Amino acid sequence: MIDAYTAAKDAGLRKVKLGNFHLFVKTREEYETVEKIVGEESF
Repeated sequence: MIDAYTAAKDAGLRKVKLGNFHLFVKTREEYETVEKIVGEESF
């Protein structure tokens, strides 16, 4: 999920959103890690 997000941003896309986030993130720690990488506005 993070790799796809990063690839989309690197390709020049500006408004990349993560869908079905709950399927990948199960714990609070995972949520906080993803939030640090992609930012809260991408959920």
